[in-house]
Amino acid sequence: MSLFKRWAIILRLYALPASVVPITISGVYSYKRGWFNWFDFLMILFAGIFLHLGANLLNTYYDYINGVDQKDSDDIAIVKGFISKENAFKLSILLLLIASVIGLFLVFKYSLYSFLYIATFGFFLAIFYTAGPFSFKYRALGEIVIFLCFGPLIVSGSVMIMAKKFISESIILSIPSSFLIVNILLANNIRDDKSDTERGIKTIVDIIGVEKAKKLYILLLIISYIVSFFIVDFSLSLIVLFFSSFPAINLFKLLKKNDYKNLVRKTAEFVGVFGVLFSVSLFLL
Repeated sequence: MSLFKRWAIILRLYALPASVVPITISGVYSYKRGWFNWFDFLMILFAGIFLHLGANLLNTYYDYINGVDQKDSDDIAIVKGFISKENAFKLSILLLLIASVIGLFLVFKYSLYSFLYIATFGFFLAIFYTAGPFSFKYRALGEIVIFLCFGPLIVSGSVMIMAKKFISESIILSIPSSFLIVNILLANNIRDDKSDTERGIKTIVDIIGVEKAKKLYILLLIISYIVSFFIVDFSLSLIVLFFSSFPAINLFKLLKKNDYKNLVRKTAEFVGVFGVLFSVSLFLL
C-alpha cells in the first residue's frame, strides 16, 4: 500500500468535502456581498480542514479504545497498524491546536470576540463527539452534532469572519450542504447497524430501524434541494444545480440495492459535487 493511501485511510480523506464544501459556499456567499478576502478565506479553510482531520483522528482513537473498531470495521487505521493509538491521539491534538491558533489569530486580528462562542461550541462538539463523558456519537446524537458542526456553526462562523459580524441569513445558507453531510454519517450508521448493536453503540438507525433510516436519508436529500431552490430564488442558476441530479440518482440506486458500503463513499463524493454546483449557482445569482 502506498504512503498516500495509508494516510488517506488514517485521516479519512474521503470525507474532506464535509469541511471544504460549507466553507466554499460561505466564501462565494461573502464574495457576492462584498466581504470576501482571500487571506481570510484561506485561513478559515485551513482551520476547518485541520479541525476536521483532527476530529477524525480523535474519533478513531476513542472508537478503538472503546472497542468499537474491529478488523471488519470501515475505520481500520489503528486496528490494522497504520498508526499507533498513541500517535493518533498526539496527531489529533496537534491538528486541533493548529486550527485553534488560526481561529484565535483571526479573532484578535479583527477583535471578533463574539466568534469565540461559535468556535468554542464547535470545538466542544468535535472533541466530545466520541470522547467521554458525553460521547455524543454513542448516544444516538451523532447526526445532530454533525449537522451543527458542518452546518450552522462552520458556515455562520466563516461568514462572520469575512463580514466582521454575525449574519443570520448564513444559518439558512448552511442547511442544504449540512443535511447532505449528515447523510454521510447516516449511511455509515445504516451500514454498521448490526455491528454497532452488537458492541452496545446506540445510533439513530438503532432507534428507528434501517428502513426508516433509509427514508430519512432520502428526505434529507430532497430537503437539501428544496432549500437550495429557495436560496437561489428559483433563478436560472438552478440549471447548474440540475447536473447534480445524476449522481443523486445513483445514491437512490445504491440504497435500493442495499449497497451501504459504497453508499458511504458515494455520499461523501456527492457532497463535493453538490457543493461545487451549489456554489456556482450562488455565484451566478
